Amino acid sequence: MKLGVLVSGRGSNLQAILDAIAAGTLNAEVAAVVSDKPDAPALRRVEADIAVVVDRKAHLNAVDFEDAIASVLEERGVQLVVLAGFMRVLSPAFVRRFAGRIFNIHPSLLPSFPGLHGQRQALEHGVKVSGCTVHLVDETLDGGPILAQAAVPVFPDDTEESLSRRILKEEHRLLPETIGQFASRALSRPIGSDSPIAAKVSMENLMESLAARIEPLDARSMREAAAYQDKLLKPAGSLGQLEAIAVQIAGITGRLHNRTDRKILFLFGSDHGVYDEGVSASPQDFTRVLMELYAKGEGCGINVLCRQAGVELRLIDLGVKGLSHHSGIDSRFRLMPDGTGNFARGAALAMLPKTAVQAVQAGFGLASEAKEDGFQILGTGEVGMGNTTPAAACIMAALGIDDPSLAVGRGGGLTDEAFQGKKRVVAEALKKHKPDPSDPIDILSKVGGLDIAGMTGVFLGAAYHRLPVVIDGVISVAAALLAAIAAPLSKDFMIPSHLSHEPGYALAMDRLKLTPLLNLGMRLGEGSGCPMAMRVVDDALALMNSMNTFDGASLESEYRKKLKT
Repeated sequence: MKLGVLVSGRGSNLQAILDAIAAGTLNAEVAAVVSDKPDAPALRRVEADIAVVVDRKAHLNAVDFEDAIASVLEERGVQLVVLAGFMRVLSPAFVRRFAGRIFNIHPSLLPSFPGLHGQRQALEHGVKVSGCTVHLVDETLDGGPILAQAAVPVFPDDTEESLSRRILKEEHRLLPETIGQFASRALSRPIGSDSPIAAKVSMENLMESLAARIEPLDARSMREAAAYQDKLLKPAGSLGQLEAIAVQIAGITGRLHNRTDRKILFLFGSDHGVYDEGVSASPQDFTRVLMELYAKGEGCGINVLCRQAGVELRLIDLGVKGLSHHSGIDSRFRLMPDGTGNFARGAALAMLPKTAVQAVQAGFGLASEAKEDGFQILGTGEVGMGNTTPAAACIMAALGIDDPSLAVGRGGGLTDEAFQGKKRVVAEALKKHKPDPSDPIDILSKVGGLDIAGMTGVFLGAAYHRLPVVIDGVISVAAALLAAIAAPLSKDFMIPSHLSHEPGYALAMDRLKLTPLLNLGMRLGEGSGCPMAMRVVDDALALMNSMNTFDGASLESEYRKKLKT
């Protein structure tokens, strides 16, 4: 594959590409290195016939400047354009000209901290994990589909310079590696030809790529765990789901004995435009008020339950109306400050497909940070007035259900009249937008919510990083269902907490073939089922780790052999 590398400065990422080519780990050729600065040190890293200066000052306007760059790339048969420290924002026209064939490397875990000074922003926000991202360039700033990411821990004594050095080291590894994966598609024609510039990475490709990287549960560890359960000082199978949990987590971690001492629950806040259709009995401002109360730790249900179970509560604002900055709320992913669109009105969608992808990526990134921080189990929760409506719509869309009476519930206590209206809103929206049951991004963008998208990312991230993840109620299970459609193996990493009486919950659970641990008549939301389920998981693992065996107790076991026969 022929590469065109655009640079403005030292060119250390260019050098990483050249080194990978020389080492034989990257099957590519640098056909052109283009710089907007005649004195850029990067130009000295390649032969004179490869180095090309296109000086902005020598052109009348930006259009002529970019046209000159494009001409160089096309004349040299470049198949992939790589931005390696190129300090100019490319116009939409240039991006469209090379659609799907421009890579950029950015020093943060996008979608957090786009633009300049990603390392500085990471330190100012006090995050524990930063990193770098390789993404396709689209017409927005640092907003194209993400291809690969690498996490870098942020230490308490880090400066912008020290963090930048460690991130740059990961950039030097990640960029050539990602180019190599892209090159393996064996593109046959250069940019600018009239061929379909195949292998354009779409949002669907991105989900497929992620799904392909999720490995199944470790069958050997699960067999060993099941056999060990039969040795414990009890009748075989007498601990029911507690035994199944211990076996499942052995399959997740690849270890016989496990602990979940470090627990975290991600609670996503977002408002929903469909609220305007009268689908909720609570004032919409409750979303903001509750998020602020959670952040202050002022005795809400989820605060109490998390504290009781030793669970860290992490609040994520994806789009809560009127929510001000608060040190206890992570606002890095505030994608739609006024919440999603009203998908019941006209041709309006809940959100753009790109926004849905960003919300999924935000959830995935949070799971990645949790893994890096040493958490051993994740939970999912949400708050957003009216969000049982998009949850029901997502479940119906994913399962191909037309009749709203099968999946739409009353949520927070609607009157009979409002309940009928809610069912009508969902049915008409599905009929109008026709979301593709096989495409989670299409479903989310047309009838979903930011909270559902964020939790979908957490479920996918947990499976990718081999962490157990707990499902809460109907909104959470809608996200779990979409994650399982995108990546079927992700289902095996999920632990359902409690039975929700919303009808869509049972439908999603049936498709996932999962059984909730608890039936307490709960309908609070907030992720409130997760801390309680995590305590059950603790009990399951404690029994596995500490219970005596028949051999250890020197008890006669002949009767057990007879029972098995």
